Amino acid sequence: MNSKLIIPKHLPTLEKMKEQHEQYPWYDALAIFTVNEMSRTTKILVDMAENSLKEFKLSRGRYAALWSIAKTQESGTTPAEISAELEVTRGTMTGLLDGLVKDGLIERRHCEDDRRKILVNITKQGSTLLDELSPIHFTFLAKTVSGLTDKEKETFLKLLKKIETSCLKEKGS
Repeated sequence: MNSKLIIPKHLPTLEKMKEQHEQYPWYDALAIFTVNEMSRTTKILVDMAENSLKEFKLSRGRYAALWSIAKTQESGTTPAEISAELEVTRGTMTGLLDGLVKDGLIERRHCEDDRRKILVNITKQGSTLLDELSPIHFTFLAKTVSGLTDKEKETFLKLLKKIETSCLKEKGS
């Protein structure tokens, strides 16, 4: 399964990239190589996550929606709230929810206080699926960083946060 990330299979080595510095003095080979490696690693992780969810007939989007709905317990949530939390369009959310309803994992119902408002709840079948899936999925996630010590994970998280902050700053400008 391929993620939406499109990354060339054979990216240039750092040494090759550094050679381009002669031609482009403003070119920060190490920065570009770092982003390329992060992108390639992200693609691998996304593809692996998609594959791990396949046996449960879930995509990453459907899993994220189901998990978000499960967090609301019995109170339910609206499709708009889930859409905002997952940062997807309402149209995308409608498609995800339609599939989850069809599979019996969630149900839609009208709000008792305002019949115009639709609430979404997880079903017993959906809860059972999450109970089966969670240990498998969380073990998979833990294995992806099992080569790092706890200290390295903490350092990595701090570095990721700095990169995220830089990205959000750049995105906002």
